[in-house]
Amino acid sequence: GEGEEGAPPGGGEGEEGAAPGASGSGDADAACPPYYLGNFQRVVAAVLRSPDAELLNEDDGRWIGAFGRLSAAAQKLYVRLFQRKLNWLKVNRLDYAEVCLDLMPVIDELALAGLVQTGAELHDVSHGLALLTASELKLLTRHFHLRAQGQRSEMIGSLLSLAKQQSIFSMNRSPGSAILTRMKEMVGPCVRISLAARAVFSRVLLLYSLTEPMDEEDAACAGQNQLSTLLLVNMGRLTFPHYTIQREAKIFQNREDLLRYEAACHTLAELGAAMAAKDWEIALQIYQRAKETWSHLDNSSNLWLWRQLPVYLRCFTAGWVYTTVHCRGVEVLQRLHMYTEAVVELRNLLDQSDFCPESRGHWWDRLALNLQQHLKQPEQAVACIRAALADVRVHAGHRLALQQRAQRMHDSPSCRQWHHLLQELPVIHVEDVPHVSSEGHDQVAP
Repeated sequence: GEGEEGAPPGGGEGEEGAAPGASGSGDADAACPPYYLGNFQRVVAAVLRSPDAELLNEDDGRWIGAFGRLSAAAQKLYVRLFQRKLNWLKVNRLDYAEVCLDLMPVIDELALAGLVQTGAELHDVSHGLALLTASELKLLTRHFHLRAQGQRSEMIGSLLSLAKQQSIFSMNRSPGSAILTRMKEMVGPCVRISLAARAVFSRVLLLYSLTEPMDEEDAACAGQNQLSTLLLVNMGRLTFPHYTIQREAKIFQNREDLLRYEAACHTLAELGAAMAAKDWEIALQIYQRAKETWSHLDNSSNLWLWRQLPVYLRCFTAGWVYTTVHCRGVEVLQRLHMYTEAVVELRNLLDQSDFCPESRGHWWDRLALNLQQHLKQPEQAVACIRAALADVRVHAGHRLALQQRAQRMHDSPSCRQWHHLLQELPVIHVEDVPHVSSEGHDQVAP
């Protein structure tokens, strides 16, 4: 169908009305919802009208219907909470005056619909401790006769260690239960978005605009790039031309295919967050889990179906995302000085040609570097450069970088015995760009 002007690509046209299944609250907000609720409703309605609706099952439909039956105030609060990071929140710290001054009745309505969790469902001590202020944390530490000094992380570590201990007497409560009870008294009412419902609406946002990249921050906030794009459109700071949607290829063959892609995106975002925090051991674990998952998919029938897609659509498959995960895994391995494993991974990446073909030059270059400098195998490095220069999918910039690496090896005394191999490599001639110069005189004000 033809998309409306100002709508981001992928969503098609959508109405600024109530969410599908909404019964309406009868007040003015239902007719003219605030921008964040209107955009959220527009996304849901557009996906349900598109061919992608078949990728949602009955459970997804129940969650969408539960949202649609909420009052206007509950819908507004849900979208506000949905746009935040997935954490437990103190109710007394929430300030949404446009929703309601007293949020507890609205939260009770959301909890009754199963869209949020309340303090009664807070069972993880570490999640509760994150809600405490520094002064509250010190009081709790003193209450259990622990050292209430030092950094916040130290006090939390002491309380978590105590919570893991078992009570000596079977009639007494465990330390963990006692800490949780006392902590809830200090925190007061708290709320967190329901994981199941959040996953459904996050999936809907993903389907609305696949082209929006999902980074670690966006994954933590359930995919907010799409809503941010719509907000920019509302403000007139971003416009799109009229466009016609012509779907000639089916990206997701079924619901499972979509779930695999979604899981791969979250894995990539999780790996990116660990690498940004320079937590290389955690990043290694994430990479290894992803590698195990991909080993089961690599031999499945999905791989054949993904290969049939044009390259510009293949990037929306789990295979493409897991290939990106493996590429970043190479950097993780190198950071941990696991160069032999990095070389094996690079060879595996180069052995396939279905995913991320634009990265082949980078992979060849990293392989040559690891072989030459870290594994001290210059002969294999030369063979690697020769194979890279013969690879027609390597772009000109990487070809030049590989030739420059070969020239540096030729000039190195340690590679003198391999000069005859280096001289046999093809030479790339680079023409300089035209230079334009102009002469003039500065004008001095009288």
